[in-house]
Amino acid sequence: EECLLAAALENLERLWNEATVVAWTIQDTIRAFHVEMAQGHKAAFILAPQFHDRAAELLRTEEFAVAIPNRNFLVTFGAEDEEFMHILQPVVRKEIAAGYPLSRLLIRIGPSGYGLDTLPVE
Repeated sequence: EECLLAAALENLERLWNEATVVAWTIQDTIRAFHVEMAQGHKAAFILAPQFHDRAAELLRTEEFAVAIPNRNFLVTFGAEDEEFMHILQPVVRKEIAAGYPLSRLLIRIGPSGYGLDTLPVE
């Protein structure tokens, strides 16, 4: 089991290193980021320690939220950034409609672990 986990984390790290992190800025402040890569299935990145480190660095917070409305779209922002959550709602609606729907939930990640919140999609 440990060898399998180590191999999976190595594979995830390799994929992370091949991905591009794209910052979303508002008035010169990074408010969120998404991940671009050739393959889909970006949701697995939330398990990568490199993802957590990059989120904390870019968003300047230890607690962040991740929206994964479909398997090919993942956006991360500060968990307490309600203004950005409002901005994100139409984007999430569009991505859910684009196909391969995954979740209307937000995954909260922080020092105490993982949790789930609803993303109000009107």
